[in-house]
Amino acid sequence: MFKKLFASRSLKEHLGATKKIKIKGILFHIKKIDVMDHLEGTKVMIQSFQTYEEKRALDKSQIVNEKSMKKVREHLSDVILAGTIKPQLSRKEEEGKISISELFNDWEIAETLYNEILAFTYGKKKLMNSHVL
Repeated sequence: MFKKLFASRSLKEHLGATKKIKIKGILFHIKKIDVMDHLEGTKVMIQSFQTYEEKRALDKSQIVNEKSMKKVREHLSDVILAGTIKPQLSRKEEEGKISISELFNDWEIAETLYNEILAFTYGKKKLMNSHVL
């Protein structure tokens, strides 16, 4: 009992940590992602949100352009593909894998999965206190 309280984990165990989550009754296995690979996409998300807020205050027509929407979609895809172990996802239709475009058909699942991966990677407190989203 005391061994578990004072035992330490190896770095390899810590870095390879996974988590099981359930979204709408579907079990997903997720892992932490390399945030350095996804910094540019995070900046796009922040810019899109700021643009949205600014335009909402000025004009409610055409809030986000196609180019920024494409970048946001790419970022979401990158994070979800990098952080999901099971079920297996892919960019394009492959046998035995689910295409990321199919996942976007149910926005609630895609958004929740994205948020869970970021929360697991950064930690919920750090994520809430940062300007990542």
